Amino acid sequence: MLRFLLYAVPLVVTLYALIDCILIPGVLTRSLPKWLWLVVIVLIPFLGAVAWLIAGRPSREQVPAGDVGPLGRVVARRSAPQPAPDDDPAFLRKLADDEWSRKMRDRRRGEAPDVGGQDPDVP
Repeated sequence: MLRFLLYAVPLVVTLYALIDCILIPGVLTRSLPKWLWLVVIVLIPFLGAVAWLIAGRPSREQVPAGDVGPLGRVVARRSAPQPAPDDDPAFLRKLADDEWSRKMRDRRRGEAPDVGGQDPDVP
């Protein structure tokens, strides 16, 4: 079991560092260019991976809140789609305000509102 761990742990750390280096945009790498980090991780498997994790990987504050697109460029996340007008509370509130304004304007003019024979104040 110990022999398995001696081979598995460096392999897992190296694969993690290699994938992490590939996914990070090149402008965010520290100390060395991205292509050189990839070479170091591949040629010096465990030590290169540890060096990447310590000295090459950007801090969490530097990583943008976007997705990494082709060629390692950061692509802004798409905003949520706008809701349909009948689901948008601001639109519904505006409709209700417009209706109320129309009723008050009609009342000031002395016109009878068209409510189908019901009292306009009764819901």
